[in-house]
Amino acid sequence: MFQELLIALNGVPGSIFFDSPEGIKISSCIPNLHPAEREILGRLCSLGTKYKFLCEFVKKYKFRTITTENEISGLYLQAFCSGLEVVLGEYQQELVQIEQEILKDAFLPLTHFLKLEKYTLLFQVLFDIVCQISNEKIHGCRILELLFKSSSSGVVLVEVAMNKIMQHCHSVMYRQVFYWMMNGYIEDPYNEFFIQPENSPKPSPSLPIAGSLSAEKNSTSITYKVKPQLLPSYIPSSLAAKILFVGEYVAVLGTAENSESYSLFLKKEHVFAKKFERLSSRPLFSLLSFETTIDDIKRCAAERLWEVIVKQANVVNHLKIMKDFYLLGRGELFLNFINEANNLLRMPVTTTAESDASKLFQIVARRTFLDDDVITDKFHVTLQAKNIKSGNVNKDNLSKAKLETGWSSIGLYYDIPHPLHILITPSVIDKYNMIFRFLLSVRRVQIELHKSWALQMQIKGAGAESRLMPFWQLRSHMSFLIDNFQYYILVDVLESCFSSLTDKLETVKDFEEIQQYHNRFLTSVISQCFLELWTVHHSLEEILELCSSFCTLVNRVTVTINPKDVNMFENIKSNFQRQTSLLFRILSGVRSHQVSPHLAQLLLRIDYNKYLTSCGGQLGGSK
Repeated sequence: MFQELLIALNGVPGSIFFDSPEGIKISSCIPNLHPAEREILGRLCSLGTKYKFLCEFVKKYKFRTITTENEISGLYLQAFCSGLEVVLGEYQQELVQIEQEILKDAFLPLTHFLKLEKYTLLFQVLFDIVCQISNEKIHGCRILELLFKSSSSGVVLVEVAMNKIMQHCHSVMYRQVFYWMMNGYIEDPYNEFFIQPENSPKPSPSLPIAGSLSAEKNSTSITYKVKPQLLPSYIPSSLAAKILFVGEYVAVLGTAENSESYSLFLKKEHVFAKKFERLSSRPLFSLLSFETTIDDIKRCAAERLWEVIVKQANVVNHLKIMKDFYLLGRGELFLNFINEANNLLRMPVTTTAESDASKLFQIVARRTFLDDDVITDKFHVTLQAKNIKSGNVNKDNLSKAKLETGWSSIGLYYDIPHPLHILITPSVIDKYNMIFRFLLSVRRVQIELHKSWALQMQIKGAGAESRLMPFWQLRSHMSFLIDNFQYYILVDVLESCFSSLTDKLETVKDFEEIQQYHNRFLTSVISQCFLELWTVHHSLEEILELCSSFCTLVNRVTVTINPKDVNMFENIKSNFQRQTSLLFRILSGVRSHQVSPHLAQLLLRIDYNKYLTSCGGQLGGSK
């Protein structure tokens, strides 16, 4: 009977231990069995049943390569089956050892088989895992997550078995990570890796998207991203993002016009391959070793990418071009554009407004950059209404959209040359456009106030000085504030920050540092222009709006002033006094210049001669 039992424990039923719908059972016809012995045999039969089930799963999926609607397959599933086979092999060795012991001593008791009961919990855990994989169609890196959760049982045998299976699955993940980081694309026919392409590959647009990678180094661009559902929980999302970025770096290196940097990077491929081999040979997953290996490759890729971005693509020159356009570095360009496009863009946005504004911008730009049509052709005006989003249009949105003018929704579209798209991403362009809109609004108000002064000079001597004196005094106060604020932006913010950026770019030798310094530059400009400090920004926006309303009023006021215009003027004046007083209180309320140096610097610019202080912090009065 012991021989039959050994065969049953090996998953093969016979006459004494037969197969049934509930699994392997002991025949009830065997005489002289004590109930305790029958109970032991029942427990052992359950062990043989689970072993048989696990072996059938391995046999079915270990070499399966075709995925159907109702079946699963994949590299991780095959690796899981290989690891499971190793664990089951240890159980088989125990059976062989018991068989040898029985052959040496035929009088061994049935309780001698109870040494196999240590596999009861292990086989139950493996049985549950296999059932979950089959029922829920779990595949890819999700198998790693399932094994990881099952490994923390506190039972040594279960933990050791889970780690052995995970080692096989980790080998697949290491190969995929290595392939991605060395080539910048991944061949993943079963969609198992935690880095996946977007749903629909699209032809590369004129404005490249960050992370656009060509799997075949052709015109078809694929955007890759980390898929959280496939990322094991014990691998931090920051590390997954780092792996994604390295692949993007390498893709840029591979598609650069001069592939020398990519060739130098590939020369270290065998060094990195050995590091991944050492990771695969480890019985336990080490996050520290894995991250260290990733950092080594990332550091090498970043150094090579620096050569492409700085030396070949001349990033500093492109940043200067962006400063000329987005940060109004070419003042004459935007002076002419504001004059040409003001009648068009001060009105609510229409369907043709964007194309009309873009044409005007191109005409003005070509007059400014006479010898460089290549640069001007890369910039176009865009008008994007902020209040209306696709799929969220209602009557309230439409009524708000009518109030939004071209100036409030204006932006610049830049056809970013490859490979600078990895540095100048869409989110970076959004920040540039935020700054651009604000700077343009300040410059536009400044121009309108200067035109009002010219109008004042024309009317001077017409005998209406006494009636118009309050108008000219308010205009003088407005110009004082706006001119000094504009000086603060140009000198203390833009020139200072950009000069600091270019100085740092001359010393760095790493693409990541370029990216960090550029992001800090944008953050500094946004911060020092108070675009994210609501109290100051709102007050400045209100002041700019009041100045614009005043200029509109002045343009229609002649020698004769009607009561309606006087009421409007008094309303603008009182609001301007209130807003300047509020701004002064905010700026002067800073107790320490070290805590908020930008507020203190702005206060220094607009109150450099203590005129604002002498007015009680309020402009627009009679003083």
